[in-house]
Amino acid sequence: MTGQGKGPQAQLSLPEQDIGDIFVNFQKEFAVGIENTGEIDCHWKLIPYETPFGSKFHFSKTEGILGVNQNIRDLIKVTFKSDILGEFSETFRFALEGSSEMLTLTFKGHVVAPTFKFSEEIIDFGRVSYKFPIQKTVYLTNTSEVDINYVVRVPGDGRSLQSEFNITNNRGKLERSKEAKIDIEFVPSFPQLYDMVLVVDLEGVGQDMLAVPIKAECLVPKVRVSPSDFLEYETCFLRHPKTRQIEIINEDSLKAKYEIVPQDDQSKRIAVYTADKESGIINPKSSQIVNIALRTEILSTVRIPLYIKVEGHHIPFMVTVLATSTGPLVEADKEELDYGNVEVLKDYTEKLTIKN
Repeated sequence: MTGQGKGPQAQLSLPEQDIGDIFVNFQKEFAVGIENTGEIDCHWKLIPYETPFGSKFHFSKTEGILGVNQNIRDLIKVTFKSDILGEFSETFRFALEGSSEMLTLTFKGHVVAPTFKFSEEIIDFGRVSYKFPIQKTVYLTNTSEVDINYVVRVPGDGRSLQSEFNITNNRGKLERSKEAKIDIEFVPSFPQLYDMVLVVDLEGVGQDMLAVPIKAECLVPKVRVSPSDFLEYETCFLRHPKTRQIEIINEDSLKAKYEIVPQDDQSKRIAVYTADKESGIINPKSSQIVNIALRTEILSTVRIPLYIKVEGHHIPFMVTVLATSTGPLVEADKEELDYGNVEVLKDYTEKLTIKN
């Protein structure tokens, strides 16, 4: 009698599966059946497979015994979740005890980054005034099927030791199909053209996953002061305040910011001036009247500088304060008092009127 012995036999219900595109960190599950197709019990075992993508697959069962008349089928749940990007083709092998043949299970696919978008294709601040804050709002929408942890930033901001972009809600978790409101405050510190980008990093995925251009032109507003040379007070009484006006005129279509520079101590010994509006903002095509009260401290000709600083202008405007400081001016209604002939030891009275 002759014959050939047969070992255990089995088959998989899903020998190959094309997953297609799948988002990073998105979990997907598959059900794979393994069935005994032979005439003896089958002891099967999954051979360990630790490649970069292979390690992202998890099997609910890694071995089992399939009977002939009962328990002839096992159901294996396969879970896939990847935190790395790229294409993959992973083949897992199942050994059958007592057989040289193996069952193979192949998964193919492509792990892709989450998809998201900004509400604006470009963030254009237009013409902006030097050192004046301006704000724009954009919305970041998660269009993928997984939650994302995002960080929004402007590369290169702060390299000059001062940050020009203040972003609220610049990081957070964004659930699928949700949007985040992001406010961007821009305070330009340099009169120049700005050509920058707003980028999005995804934690655990990568940097610069999305970029939106930022455009702006920072200008210093055109401002003049009237009078431009001398602020004349003419005659001033000693330590008695006298007021004159200067006008700061904004000729530009941008806002301007001014400040009356504090007076130095040396000139205060001659005269002291005070402004009713020491600083402020002047709207486009507008002007600001500032009342300057002068109080002289010496009896002499007064000549002191008054400086007006305008944001963005490196050299402040200078107006020279001129005045003649005098004491009180009084006069009498008589040049002399004539008592005529008088008797000795007797009081006589004459009236003298002094007028200020």
